[in-house]
Amino acid sequence: MVRRAYRDVLGREPDAEGLQYYRGRVIDEGWSEAQVRADLRRSEEYKTRTSDNTGLDVTSRAGARSIVRRAYLSVLKREPDPASDGYVERVLRDGWSQADVERDLRRSAEYRNRMQ
Repeated sequence: MVRRAYRDVLGREPDAEGLQYYRGRVIDEGWSEAQVRADLRRSEEYKTRTSDNTGLDVTSRAGARSIVRRAYLSVLKREPDPASDGYVERVLRDGWSQADVERDLRRSAEYRNRMQ
């Protein structure tokens, strides 16, 4: 679970220290994979890796809206609607990147209908 979270979130295998740390959280504290992923998304490595280079603070609402807007344009080829506020909250709360939002949008009924 920890290795999979590292590969998906950070795009690499965990180092020995990280593996030991997160295994401890899972075994000793009962962390779920979602908790491991959320913690990795709060790391400096993740923030550096997913920097959007726009100068916007991704922890601000404006930065989060920018991430969501780019994801909508990329995947659904349209501007976000009020329903996109849920994604803005995920970016702020869980540290979702544009890639995370895009991945989730590709699971949507709208995207599947568009691809038919």
